[in-house]
This record gives sequence, structure tokens and C-alpha cells, in this order.
Amino acid sequence: MDSSSNKHSPILSDILLEIALAIGNQTSERLLVRKTVPLLLKRLECNACGLISSAASDGQHQYTFAVPGMFPRSSVGKEILSSKHLLETSGGYQVVPLDDQWIYVFSPAPDQTLILRRSVPFADIQIKELRPIVCLLINTYQNLREKDRRLAAEQESEADRRLLKTVLDYLPDAIYLKDGQRRKVLTNAADLKHTGFTAPEDILGKTDEEVFSITGKNSKLIEEEILSTGIPVENRVEILHNDFGKEAWMLTSKFPFLDGKGKITGIVGISRDITRQRELNKELERLSLVASQTTNGVIITDKEGYLEWVNEGFTKISGFTLEEVIGKRPGDFLQGPETDQEVVEIMRKAIQEHRGFDVEVLNYNKQREPYWIKIICNPMLDEEGKVQGFMAIESDITLRKENEQEILAAKQLAENAQQAEEAFLANMSHEIRTPLNAVIGMVNLLYDTELSEEQLDYVTTLDHSANFLHGLISNVLDIAKIQSGSIDVVVREVRLHNLMENLLATYRNKVLSKPVSVMLQKDAALPDIVLTDPVILQQILNNLLSNAEKFTRQGEIGLSARVVNGKDQAMLQLSVWDTGEGIPADKLDQVFLKFKQIDAHERANIRGSGLGLAITKELVGLLGGRIEAQSERGKGSTFSVWIPLVVPESAAPESRADQRPAPITSQNTKHMNILVVEDNRINQKYIIKLLEKLGVQQELAENGEDALLKAAATKFDVILMDIQLPGINGYQVTQKIRSTANPNRDTRIIALTASAMRQDVHKAMEAGMNDFLSKPFKPKELIEKLR
Repeated sequence: MDSSSNKHSPILSDILLEIALAIGNQTSERLLVRKTVPLLLKRLECNACGLISSAASDGQHQYTFAVPGMFPRSSVGKEILSSKHLLETSGGYQVVPLDDQWIYVFSPAPDQTLILRRSVPFADIQIKELRPIVCLLINTYQNLREKDRRLAAEQESEADRRLLKTVLDYLPDAIYLKDGQRRKVLTNAADLKHTGFTAPEDILGKTDEEVFSITGKNSKLIEEEILSTGIPVENRVEILHNDFGKEAWMLTSKFPFLDGKGKITGIVGISRDITRQRELNKELERLSLVASQTTNGVIITDKEGYLEWVNEGFTKISGFTLEEVIGKRPGDFLQGPETDQEVVEIMRKAIQEHRGFDVEVLNYNKQREPYWIKIICNPMLDEEGKVQGFMAIESDITLRKENEQEILAAKQLAENAQQAEEAFLANMSHEIRTPLNAVIGMVNLLYDTELSEEQLDYVTTLDHSANFLHGLISNVLDIAKIQSGSIDVVVREVRLHNLMENLLATYRNKVLSKPVSVMLQKDAALPDIVLTDPVILQQILNNLLSNAEKFTRQGEIGLSARVVNGKDQAMLQLSVWDTGEGIPADKLDQVFLKFKQIDAHERANIRGSGLGLAITKELVGLLGGRIEAQSERGKGSTFSVWIPLVVPESAAPESRADQRPAPITSQNTKHMNILVVEDNRINQKYIIKLLEKLGVQQELAENGEDALLKAAATKFDVILMDIQLPGINGYQVTQKIRSTANPNRDTRIIALTASAMRQDVHKAMEAGMNDFLSKPFKPKELIEKLR
């Protein structure tokens, strides 16, 4: 359209029609702008077009739409946007010639301006017809914009409602809104849960009286007061009973709800379930009462071990108050230089791993005085099982620890005393038995010489005295060994009939000079073989028979054996009786006491240590049995022993050890070559003379060094090795012989010692010796060892 066409043109009518069509089916301002502005450019032959809007809040103008795209940034576009008077034209229209261009500004509405730029001006008639079209278009833009705003507002409002509903439903507290008639118009999930109903429709539009038939009336007066006065009620504790049988304690606050004019139109309520909290508070009150009154220390820490609370018991024990220790770790101020660091590490690791512990530890009080406590500590868990802290109970065990230390000290003292006693006994045994061995040995050698009647009487008296002294020393040592646990019970098969027959054969020989018979009575059910310790059993019977023979001048002594039924198992009953003097009834309970003899002044001719029956009782106890005594003065005594009867499943054939030894003759030993290692001159003489009588070749070594030299030079059949030697002792000599390329490396070595202690026997065997002969020994004992 040019300047020659300043008459009415049908083009404007076409534009009006196209715009009308565009407006008719558009619901969005933005889409309408994008469609109509290019249409104006094309139909009106404009080279630029812009739609400028001004925001109502700040009044600033900006391009809503522009063609071409650089138009807003061009000098013309910037100048138009900065020329406020152009955008607020009176009458809604203004034309501005600019350089060789014509700018047309249409502002029919205060916040909408349409800019058109063309190379030739419009004719007046065109402007006249164009202005209503622009007005229509601008108004349409505004209407659609308002519609878009309402829609956006509605969407935003709906989003806000959904957000509010979500937030309310996820809140743990019950939140609700009531209208002026106290009917519920808004509720959340927590509120619905407490009512017992499942859908909001079940409670909306209803008052509390209609929802809670039991407790609903309690809120009526309060809510009516709020509606009439506007005064809120805050943090009121109330109990809630719903119609489904559930009960809860609630902390409730209610506020007036005001409209835009400040008028009360309803009530807003917030209720928190404090049922669990009340239960915990009651439990804490009870625990607090117990903790405050107990004498034990109670401490509570956080999960890292820092103190949060201590009771008075802790303060009494440690001297520290709550104010002094809160926020600290107990170990920082309670541990000291003698606190066991291993125990400290156990506690530290348990706290770190969130588990409990039970320890005893040395602590230091406020005055830095040590005291012992027992700590039982356990983690405190929340409802989800997560550790929230620790609670520890501390008990003062200082007195117990002191008692334990005293007991340990007393035990150590007793052990030291026992060791001293054993050392004394071992030394006494050695010092007495060594010369006694020479005495007994020489007496036996004298018997093999030609003696007159008077000499024979002297030798016999000497023999009896030496044997008595030997028995006295053995009894004393037996008591010591039993008390110190130095006697081992070695259970094996024992041929009971043979053992009893051999014992009684010995006593038949001993009573040949007296009018006394020796009897044996056996139960038909008595087994031939039993399981027990034969050495201990034989010593028990020998002690009882020895007593019977000693105190019976005429009549009989006897041994009986039978099987009896015990409480839990069969028992072997062995009884030794005599027709001797008997024991007074008032003295019968004293016969098993140590060093106690009955009527000693009347028995001056009968010697004894007073230990025989005491030893026997101890030995019976080692076999798990018991012993009793029965006696009548002038008619004799009976001692009965009961021990558990154990019979092997199958009896082993009689072994060589069960047979009586064959007679010893010189042919048994005359080809032997024996090394005698002995430092005592009298014992040397005794052993050498005894071996000469047997026709045995022998060499003598007086000390350990000499023994090693002779053992290295000659092969011997047997070595008799004294233990107590000057210089190298018998144990060391044996070890050297066994551990070197010695010709006697495999030779049988028999230990000779004046000690009878168990540990000495074990030590000899560990050193490599094969057998053990205790001094004093009789010739037949040595001969039996050699055989």
C-alpha cells in the first residue's frame, strides 16, 4: 500500500475478517499474538511490529512480542521503549516520523501498546479504519491475558491446596478446622486416625459429640467459649476415647479462626498424642526414684559416652557431683595410674560398637584414692531399636577385692609354708634315712655272720629298733604326702584273693611266737579281680593287721571280705578283727586322730607313732571309701572299710607281677657287673658287702664326675645311682649318660635316695632312670630290683 492509495481499501476489511476469524477460536493470548502480529505485517506492508506490555506492579514497559527479532534491540526499538510519552499517547494514537521510516503507536489500553513501522505513511482513511481493528485486537489480548491469569491462579490455588493437604496429612499431630457451629470442615490423617474412622467423609460436617460418644461432650463448653470470646486454649491435656475402644492422651490447643474482616467464623485445633510420653514419664519417675535412693552409682551417657546424668549414689562413691562431671567421659576423671588398660579398652570398644559390657575396674575418687567398682553397662534403645545412650550401674566392690587380696596372700603364705614343710621333710628324710640305711643294712649283714647267743640277741634288738624307727619316719612322711596331695591313685587290675593270702601269710609268720591264729573269711560272691590302687589297698590292710597283731597277745586276728549293696553302687567291705585288749567306748571316736594313742600309760610296752589309723583313714578316703571302728574293752576290736567295688569287664590273665618271686640265689646275679655311685662311706660299705655276698662284680664312684668317667670307660649291666652327690648330682649324671654316645646309654639305672617324696620319684624318671629304691632298704629289696 503506497501514497497513491489513500482511498478506502478493501484490504482493511480483509484484515478485520482474518483477525475476527483468528480471535474466534483462540483461548490463549500468546497464541493469538503469534498469529495476528505476522498477519498485520503482511497485510499492512509493515517492516516491523511490536507489542509492548506494562506490568501493573512496577509500571515498567517491555516487549511481549516483536518482528523481526532484532527490533527490540534496534535503535528505534530502544528509543520507543524509553520514550514514555509515546507509550502513553492521548487519544490512543500517535505517529512519529523517524529518519526515512514512519512509526505508528497505538495505545487504546493503558497497559498495551502496538507499534507498527513502515516505509510509507498510512492514509488518513486507513488510520481511521485501522484504529478500531487495533482496539479490537488489544482488547482481545487483554481479555485473553486476564483469562490466562485466572487459569494460572486457579491452577496455583489447586496446587497450594494439594500441597497443604499433603503437608497436613504427613504431620504427626492432628490438625482440624471447625465452622461456627463447631462442625468439622477440615481434617488431616492424624486426626482421622484418632477418631477410628477410615474416610474423611465419616467425620466432616459433624461435631465432637457426634464422633466421640464418650468424651465428645468435654470439648463443647471450651469451643463455645472460644467462639464467643476469641480467647484460645493452649496445651490442654485431655483423654480421648473413640467409639472403637481406643484410648489416647492428647495435648490440645484450639484457636479462633477469623475471616478477612476479623470476624470469628470457626475454630482451628491442633492435638498431639502424648500417650507414650506419659508412659515414659511415669517410668522415668519410677526409675528416678529408684536411682536416687539406691546406694549403687547410676550414670547415663549419650551414645558417644559423654555423661548426661548421675545419681547421689555415684556422688557418694566417687565424690563427684553431677555439675562437675556432666559433658565429660567417666574415664577422663575416674581412671588412674593403676587402672587396667585392657579393661579400659574393653569398655571403650563396647561404647564404640554400641553394645553393653560387664567389668571390674580400679577407679580413683575425687581425693584420688583408689577404689574398686563393678560396672554393668547396657545401651538404651529408642522405639526403632537405635542406640540413644548408655546406662551403667556401678557397685563398690573395694571390700570384696581387699578380702580377695587377703585370701590370695594367705594362700600364697600357705603354699610357701607347704613348700617349706616339704623341703624340711625332704631334708629330714635324707638326713635320717641315710644313716638309718647303714644301720639296717649292717644289721642284715650281721645276721649272715657267726653270732653267739648274746650277740644274736643284741642284733635282734637292734633290728627291731631300727625297723620301728623306719616305720615312724615313714608314717610321718605318709601323713605329709597325703595332706599335700603328693599321693597319686593309680587304678589297675588287682587279684584280691592273692593279695589277702600273701598279707596273711606274712602275719602268720609274725605270730609264731604267740598263741594267736590268723583267719581269712571270704564271701562266695567276692570277685577274683577288682579295679583299685593295689599299693594303697595293701597299705590300708597292712596298717589294720599290724595294729591287730600288736595289741593281741592271744586268741586270733582275722580278715574278712564280702560284697554289700551301697546307696548308688556295690561296695567291697573289708574287715580286720582281733581278740585283743579292745578300746574304751569313750575313746573310740579318737582312734583316727593324729598322734593320739589310747591309754598310752598302760601300753608302755607297745610302741607306736599314733599315726597308723590316721594314715589309714586318709588312704581310705583316697579310694573314695569310709572306715569305722567297733570295740569292746577286753573283747577286741573290729575295723571295717567300705570302698566302691569296680570289676573289669574281662579279667586279664595272671601277670608275672602277681606271682610270688622266685628264690634269689647267686646264679641270678653272679655274672653282673654293677657301677655303684654313692658318696656316703658307710652306705658304700653296706652296698659293696651286700654285692660281694651275691658274687656280683662292682665298681665304686664316690661322686658325679667319677661316675661319668667310669661309665664312659666300661659297659655295666646296672648302675646304682645315688641322687644327692657332691658336685654333679645323680639327675645330671643320668642325663649326661643318656644324652651322649656313652656305652651305658641304654643301661638300666636304679635311683638310690633317702627321699621318699613323690616329686623326687617323678624327677628321677624324667632324668632317665628306670627304677627307684628308697633308703633305708633291706638286702632282699635290692636283690629283687637286680633280679
